[in-house]
Amino acid sequence: MDDSSVVFNKLSLQSSTELGKIKVVEISTDKKLVRDERKKILILLDVSGLLCQKCNIKNRTKSKDDQSILKHYKTFLAGYYTVVARPGCRELVQTLCYKYHVGIFSSTTKYNLDKILHWLLGQKLLDQIKIVADRSRTKLDPRWKKDSTIKKHDTVKMLTDIWADPCFNYDRQWHNDNTIIVDHDLHKIRLNDPRNRLLLAEWQITAAQTNSDSILELIEAAIQRLMESGSNLAT
Repeated sequence: MDDSSVVFNKLSLQSSTELGKIKVVEISTDKKLVRDERKKILILLDVSGLLCQKCNIKNRTKSKDDQSILKHYKTFLAGYYTVVARPGCRELVQTLCYKYHVGIFSSTTKYNLDKILHWLLGQKLLDQIKIVADRSRTKLDPRWKKDSTIKKHDTVKMLTDIWADPCFNYDRQWHNDNTIIVDHDLHKIRLNDPRNRLLLAEWQITAAQTNSDSILELIEAAIQRLMESGSNLAT
């Protein structure tokens, strides 16, 4: 049985003989923790457009329809923005943290990002996040003035900057064979290897969008492709 065929169920873990290559190791609580190659994967999540939506207060309309939509969501004020939580975002991150290593890579300033993450995830879940990279870890988009769609303040996210950072990657465990960045903005992640990036549709604030299950499926499909490409490179 190969690793890709294993169903990972935290409520009912199978025995080590059934899991083939998956190792079962003891931890201090005497509970058993299943670890396979997937556990070594680092998932770097965007925040605005994926886990939430930031709405500029000045640009938000005050119509009855607008307020009717917002009442379906949890909201939080951060500077000039109303932050709207995507339903199921905390459960999504909890699931990802259980199965993989999870980080945040956002072009939001550290001041606002810290407040948003504490509100969205809570301290207990935030403590499980391996990396929090804010706007200071991005670069100005090199295509400015060459591409009319790129604004002066636009930035790009480079995975090489994460891998080369002595604080984020002090033991050099993260690299191009085990990292995936998840974002809704192709401009921000386009300079990375396609096998290390997952582009998702931007989450829009509509009462009909209340489910994050499909995101998990897409992330796991991307992980599978990355693992398979790594195996092909090795051979």
